[in-house]
Amino acid sequence: MLDTFKDNNWITKLKLALATGITSTAEVAHDVYNKLSAIVAEHPSSLDAMNIGVKGLKIIVEQVTDTNPQTANWADLFNMWLFEIGSNPINFDGNDITTLSLKTQEGVNQARTKALQQISQGNFNI
Repeated sequence: MLDTFKDNNWITKLKLALATGITSTAEVAHDVYNKLSAIVAEHPSSLDAMNIGVKGLKIIVEQVTDTNPQTANWADLFNMWLFEIGSNPINFDGNDITTLSLKTQEGVNQARTKALQQISQGNFNI
């Protein structure tokens, strides 16, 4: 079982993914999940050991994750969700980093433009 992790260097890959962003983290997390699931399916008694490993990873992630909703970035929010860390529920306001980021994303700007055009024409349908 440990050879599987050593051969695939999954710890290094996961650390790199956490450092480079949400998309790569999700891809690696999915890959790790699939591998762990296969191991547990083949060796059900390994579930407790897997849970201990995940708890250890959670401790590491907690140390590098900003859980303040006003200053957390997208990777922090992903970590908070994935590892269930930080306060719940989270409350955001208009000046939070992620809120400001959303205001300038292309898809949000396109939706805003479309909504304003419809409103100016008296069309309030979705």
